[in-house]
Amino acid sequence: MATIKDVSILAGVSIGTVSNYLNKTKPVSVETAKRIASAILETAYKPNYLAKNLRTKQYNDIGVLLPNFEDNYYIKVLEGIESVFRDTPYIINLALSYERKDYEISCIETFAKKQIRGLIVFTSIPDEWQKYYETFIDQNIPLVLIDRKMDGLECSFVMNDNYTTLLKLTQTLLSDGKKNLFLFTGPEKYYCEAECIRGFSTAFDHAHIAFPQSHVVTSLLSKEDAFRAVVSMSETIKRAKPDAILTTSENKAKGIIESLLF
Repeated sequence: MATIKDVSILAGVSIGTVSNYLNKTKPVSVETAKRIASAILETAYKPNYLAKNLRTKQYNDIGVLLPNFEDNYYIKVLEGIESVFRDTPYIINLALSYERKDYEISCIETFAKKQIRGLIVFTSIPDEWQKYYETFIDQNIPLVLIDRKMDGLECSFVMNDNYTTLLKLTQTLLSDGKKNLFLFTGPEKYYCEAECIRGFSTAFDHAHIAFPQSHVVTSLLSKEDAFRAVVSMSETIKRAKPDAILTTSENKAKGIIESLLF
């Protein structure tokens, strides 16, 4: 395995110069930087960031808190996060909340003890914004929320345009004459789910069709909860004979399909 000394010899510079280039502690000339970069490629040198962190007591851990690994959506999000941090000094620390408040709070506290440098999270406790504020924002630790906004908390937020997606999907079905629609969503306290309901409702308003409020069914985002939700209203669904059932997650879709085949 190549060492920083091997790089310095090949580049014709001191070990200190290579260190300055890697850590950006002191500027190096453009020509020197090119020689060092070329030597790193030729020797396949990999900096030992873990050893550096232990020496300096600076940690480069990034926390990622997901609801579960059952839904392929969360796996794809994790793959995207991993691709961004690949070949960087940062190390991903993954935790799963399983949509449980006690689990999520425990994960938050564990991340804080690890002195993470940032946190990316799908929160299941959007009303607990103060916990996130005190643990991360107030400590100048970057926080990124995905899909589920926390009112009262100023931080980065990323979400698909769920409103437009459900609006256009519902409009297409209505224009095809499929007016007897059901929507199964997660808890309305999740911003992404509330946006789905809003898009669904707006499509009916635009079509001047009475919005079937009773056809919007909310439950947790697990397959089991979706299964139970359909079973509990199986008679209603049989009588209604829906033209289509829309849902907001892969897990819920699996549960709905299994319940209808039950």
